[in-house]
Amino acid sequence: MATEQEAVKILEISGKAWRAGLSQSSYGQNGGLYRVASNFDPFEIINVFMPGLTPTQRGAGTITDVPTFVTPVVESGTSYLYVHTPTKLYKVSILTGTATDITVSSGITTGSIKGAIFYQGYYIYATNDKVIANTVGTATNTDLVTGLATNAHIFCVGADLNLYFTHGNKVGRVTNYTGTTGNSSNVFDAGTGIVLKDLLNDGRYLVLIGDNSNSVSVGLFRCIVGFWNMSAGYYDQLWDNFEDNSLIGGEIMDGWIYIFGYNNFFKCASSASPTVVSTFAGGVFNGVRPNGPQSILKAKGSIYFGAAGSSQIYAYGNPIPGEAKIFFNPHAVTSGNVSCLAFDGISMWAGTESSTLFQFNTGSGRGSSSIYTSLIPFKQAYKFAFAKVILFTDFASDQSVGLRITSKNAAGVVTDLKNYSFNTDGKMSRMMFHRKAANTSSDVEDFDDIFWMELDTVGAGILRVEVWGVPLGVTATQK
Repeated sequence: MATEQEAVKILEISGKAWRAGLSQSSYGQNGGLYRVASNFDPFEIINVFMPGLTPTQRGAGTITDVPTFVTPVVESGTSYLYVHTPTKLYKVSILTGTATDITVSSGITTGSIKGAIFYQGYYIYATNDKVIANTVGTATNTDLVTGLATNAHIFCVGADLNLYFTHGNKVGRVTNYTGTTGNSSNVFDAGTGIVLKDLLNDGRYLVLIGDNSNSVSVGLFRCIVGFWNMSAGYYDQLWDNFEDNSLIGGEIMDGWIYIFGYNNFFKCASSASPTVVSTFAGGVFNGVRPNGPQSILKAKGSIYFGAAGSSQIYAYGNPIPGEAKIFFNPHAVTSGNVSCLAFDGISMWAGTESSTLFQFNTGSGRGSSSIYTSLIPFKQAYKFAFAKVILFTDFASDQSVGLRITSKNAAGVVTDLKNYSFNTDGKMSRMMFHRKAANTSSDVEDFDDIFWMELDTVGAGILRVEVWGVPLGVTATQK
């Protein structure tokens, strides 16, 4: 049995290590330390592992359909969100969270919603075949472009201040918000067979993102990122020398264009061809990809995205100047999977497939969060002595912390999950975790690696975690 007097500290997670981010691999620290770090924003309280604030549901009992697009608007000097669903339009007060069904009073056209934006005082939205301007606060709806084919019609304001939208392999443009005159469904052709998925404004070009997959579920297809000056009939720069199953959408951060593909997350610029930042096929990020452009947004120095078929919201970036960008998992909704995201300048909002709308970072209660490290190998073997957790502040009511350590591809249990809680153990700020008496064949005391360390917290912030062990020499059983 290892004694505490012989032990040395072999691992500490504290300070900047909490900002190490998610690894792209479970079996090594590839771009980050953690294989899981859920509901944890490492930039909310710097150098502390703190579970995220519990999101506040807005519009309970009023919003009864799945939000497809959530759009900040201004009506008579007051900020609201318009929550557009296939059958309804809701107005949500950013100040109070009150939701109102304005489907009838706004006079909007119901049916499949393919895009939405607030621009020049109008709420502009697209159905399968039209682009329509709604005069905010009235029931006036004006057709701007008609005769569209059924596609996503994603909007973007260009550097020339005109409004553009996707239309299959075409780019449409709106310059007139009171009628169809001067508007067009085809001011640029992206290329035969291409379906445009997103448009971005890099300050000089309109950036076109698309592919020719035709929604085929398996295969590699031609993907494009094109840079168009909004006047010529050709690209100033076209990158089409990369492949993916399909492209989803993108955002711009620090002068770089980041593009979400079905299999990969790319980075490029007009002067730099696309390269892979991370993969969504296999590893930690297997299946973690956005639903579409409506669930990708730039806010607070990072790009946030709602993962398809998941209650989690992920992010890539770093608001601290000079530090490396990381993947992190700052939020989770408490009901349903994420369908779309919005940012009102202060709060993040998420619509879900369970017909709910959540606002983040508004309340005071905190939820639960878990961290699992990726594989941490050691240069020699150790006999486990103890682990220590130091809290940010003393335990409060209903808070708890648990820890578990495994080795040998999780086949060896160094210490099984042990929980401390305020309700059982009272007010405390430091806790020790010892190895329980071995009672199964998987229990081990000697280990050469930490395959994962699981750290769970409900409501409590954690300042530091330490693992201590006794170094083992070369023996008949330890080589």
